[in-house]
Amino acid sequence: MRTIGDLNLITERVVPIGSVSTAVRLIQEHGLRVVAVVDEDQCRGVVSRDRANSAAPDIPVREIMEAHVLEMAASTPVRTAARLFVENGLDCVPVVDDGRVLGLLTPHQLLLRLG
Repeated sequence: MRTIGDLNLITERVVPIGSVSTAVRLIQEHGLRVVAVVDEDQCRGVVSRDRANSAAPDIPVREIMEAHVLEMAASTPVRTAARLFVENGLDCVPVVDDGRVLGLLTPHQLLLRLG
């Protein structure tokens, strides 16, 4: 059975004290819609492209990040993750293994696997 840890996750990340301009540059360079905010291997939240583009470039990312509500273990089956995305109206979730963030999972990665 395939798990979400096997998928191609979004591994780009910024730190909470990093500037919004850094997040915008990373999002643009990699064509992302969202990037993880990670500190000491822990996902502290996420920053969307829209939120980053509308914020002042010199403020810290922590001031505009959205704290995540739900994390998923890397061992979560792909179909279970898809169901949780639908049931909870999720746009992305951090994927963790032993408390360490591996990356972000979006519906795009799930659709590629399930399609």
